Amino acid sequence: MDANLSELEAAADALMSPPFAVSDEQRKAAEQLFLNLQKLKHPYQVCKQILEGSQSEYVIFQAACTLKGAIVREWNVLSASQLEELRLYLLQYTANHARIVGYAREQLVHVLAVIVKRRTLESDKKLLFDSVFSEVTQLLAMEPPKQQLGCSLLSAVLVEYSSSTGSSAVGLTWEFHFQCKRAIENEELLRILMFGLQVLEQYASVDISSLSSEALKLLLSFVKLTSQVLNWHFCHTHPLGVAFSVAEMTNVSFKPPKDWSSTVLNPNFLQLFFKLLMGCRNQEDLLHHIFQCLSQLASLSGSVFFNDKDRAIYITVFASELLEYIQNINFSSSNLSGQEIYGTSGVVYRLVTTFPTSTMLTMEKDKLANFTEVLAQATCMCAQKASEINSDDDNGYLYHESFDQLLNTWMHLLVDSNDFPPNFFQQACCDIFQSYLGFKLAPPTGWRTCNSEDDDVLCEVQEDDRVLFSEQLSNIGYIARSVPEYSLPLLLKLIEECLTKFTACYSQLVSLQTAQTDTTELSSLYEDIHWLFLLTSYLLNDILQGEFVSIPNKLMEYLITTDKQDVQDVDIQTAVLQQENCSGKNVNHVVALLVCMCRWCELEKLYINAGLLPHLSPQVTSTVTWLLAKMADSYLLFRDSDYQQVSVSLSSAVGSGTATGHWLVSFLIDKSVSNLSVWSSDKSVADSSVELLSSLAKNSSAAVVAMDCDLLWSVMCTFVTRQAPLDQLPCAVQRKLMCNLILLANGSKKELFLTQLLEPLQRRLKFILQRFSLKTLSKEPGVKDELISIVECLCGVGLVSKASLVHTFIVFLQPVLVSLVEVFDAFSSCPEVKIVILEFFSIIAENYITFLNEVDSNHLYQVSLSLLQCYSKCSTGRYERNTFVDEEQCEDLLLCLKLLTNLTAKEFLDFSEPTQDTGNGVQSADVVLYGLGLVIPLMNAELLKVPVRTYIACNL
Repeated sequence: MDANLSELEAAADALMSPPFAVSDEQRKAAEQLFLNLQKLKHPYQVCKQILEGSQSEYVIFQAACTLKGAIVREWNVLSASQLEELRLYLLQYTANHARIVGYAREQLVHVLAVIVKRRTLESDKKLLFDSVFSEVTQLLAMEPPKQQLGCSLLSAVLVEYSSSTGSSAVGLTWEFHFQCKRAIENEELLRILMFGLQVLEQYASVDISSLSSEALKLLLSFVKLTSQVLNWHFCHTHPLGVAFSVAEMTNVSFKPPKDWSSTVLNPNFLQLFFKLLMGCRNQEDLLHHIFQCLSQLASLSGSVFFNDKDRAIYITVFASELLEYIQNINFSSSNLSGQEIYGTSGVVYRLVTTFPTSTMLTMEKDKLANFTEVLAQATCMCAQKASEINSDDDNGYLYHESFDQLLNTWMHLLVDSNDFPPNFFQQACCDIFQSYLGFKLAPPTGWRTCNSEDDDVLCEVQEDDRVLFSEQLSNIGYIARSVPEYSLPLLLKLIEECLTKFTACYSQLVSLQTAQTDTTELSSLYEDIHWLFLLTSYLLNDILQGEFVSIPNKLMEYLITTDKQDVQDVDIQTAVLQQENCSGKNVNHVVALLVCMCRWCELEKLYINAGLLPHLSPQVTSTVTWLLAKMADSYLLFRDSDYQQVSVSLSSAVGSGTATGHWLVSFLIDKSVSNLSVWSSDKSVADSSVELLSSLAKNSSAAVVAMDCDLLWSVMCTFVTRQAPLDQLPCAVQRKLMCNLILLANGSKKELFLTQLLEPLQRRLKFILQRFSLKTLSKEPGVKDELISIVECLCGVGLVSKASLVHTFIVFLQPVLVSLVEVFDAFSSCPEVKIVILEFFSIIAENYITFLNEVDSNHLYQVSLSLLQCYSKCSTGRYERNTFVDEEQCEDLLLCLKLLTNLTAKEFLDFSEPTQDTGNGVQSADVVLYGLGLVIPLMNAELLKVPVRTYIACNL
């Protein structure tokens, strides 16, 4: 055995050595040696010899793994006495060998836990657990290493009985796991909790900072053990519930049975954790796990509460302890760590979201007011700290996350604000909104640190702010709408100050007549106005509310109230063109903010006309355009009939049928076109500009007005004939713009507009095919770009899937589809043209096939198969030459599969008008099978490794 043991230790050294120290053959031989060990039958005596004789922790670990596998595999042939003897041996061995630490000891302890779990249903459960707990009690009375072993044993038992992903696979049914879990839950889980509490109480009365490293490690182990109990997912009434808990649900509420009431509802129970929290502020590991315990206690619910009175007492005690802790640590202190703030915000969030408003209202009025006041102060402090510390820093990240958690907490409170006394949250909302302005704005208004170089780098690598901070902005917008009498005038004042500075910068730049000027002040101004416009958008609009877009009720109620104060009418057109300020006047604040948005657009036009385009910010242009799109969704030409009550001043300014509303439609079209002309290379600006046109298209009242706008007709003609300045738009923008121009078609001029929109595309394609030979088409200069532009516009046509337009469009598209098959064949060596044509066919199949009658469907099937035949012909042998294929290399093949997938929709959905059966109908399934016969021979094993392609192929 000594020789074998030496061989095992040498193999362990080989496996634990760095790659350069051993050869592959040596490593494989070492792995095989341990695999052979784990395959031994009845390895118990061998493993005992290894445990007694080996000095290598890895060898001991492998011996433990071998024991565990053998016990599970040979359970039925082992007698109860053999199992008990083995269990006692392992316990005694582990207790007597304190030198064994880390993963080796943990594996030995897990073997013990597996034996205990397997014996649960085969012996007297009470006797079994009594025996285990008696042994743990003895260990806890010994020196720290033995106490650590007792804690590890209890922790391993919890893992095994939890039926989580951490428990061992023992080859038995879910019913067995369920019964074991219920067995430990009924009585023993509370006993384990009491073990942990007894140890924690000993440490709560001492100075934790003076403890030795060994004592701190032991304290951490028992805090983790307690956290395991508090995070326990208590059983459902059916074993199936255990199966669902295998994935270890996150944020599981703590729902102990009613037998636990005397323990968890005892005020001393909560006070113990808050004492530990105060004592371990400088111990990061301890702090994290104690906060986890408190977070679970904040989520306490279920039958443990006998009545509402118990809930009221519990939340009162919890809130009192939490307030005392927050006041003791001084939230405004510079010594406060990000982890403390993050943990505290998480506990507050769980507490507020777990207990209903009715329970919170049972607290004493002064105590509840103090709680919300401290919560508001903490929120404001987090905003300030987050602005001072970079979010890439660990503490900065925690401050940002804490701020978001606290905002979510406020959302839960404000949703039920009507249940609280009037204006109960008013001051808190004002303070939070003010602090957020300070968070985002530069001095003197705010405390944002300015570094233009860092900002430029961040803009290149981060998502757009309105995407990155959408939830945060939505929450702040809701908070601001709770105090519109404060937030609206303040925003108006700050935006008009920015407009004044922007005008002054324009005068200065024009007078200097040079581009070599300091733009630091201008960059800071752009960042300020960017955030002010974002805040305005989320305040005036409920961005995340759903499909139907409307003016938020709270704002409408506020505006109705201000109407009673004889507000002055605002001539929007005059105020915009003459750059008039509205702050300080008794006006409708929403209308005044709309004026500010338009004034900024006019000032941008001044900059462009003066040749100062390099001094403008595309980010701000994109933001204000997006904001105008949201205003067009909900405010522009809104109908009074959509609301129970309407603000007269708002309705007379921008409501349905108003002259100002008609002027605004023209103004917004002009803004969109101006952006596309000047900022065509900037994706964010172009997307926002197209979104603005989309908002006008979705607003039926605005679309009717747009049809009478000469500028829209001019834009349409310029775009479809590919004339300057709209001839350089990116492909994706061309597609979206075409789609939105079609959607804008409305009213009596609809047919004429669509005709003038579609016919130029047909003429452009026909001109190319008639002028050049198909054989030389791909070599003609400029033809490729022209064809891509035409097909991108056609893709925009295909994106419009209105049943009323499909029949009109398919007549126009049928000859185009045939022509594009010929173009595809001519450009077989040009991937750009091939991909855009395949994408066009796929879009048409996806959006049109369910609306087409039998004749039109057959035509689409025919041209689609013709296209796939061309593709098969030009792609034969292409992928056989590639040993590695990524997704971009075979995008065209992916589009072929998508085309076939989209054609199958006819089998499931058919919205076409019923026609007489001609007997010539073709089943889409037959078409798809034929198409697969063309495509599948092109594929190899490497292609099937591309996840997206495999997914689509499986869908087919």
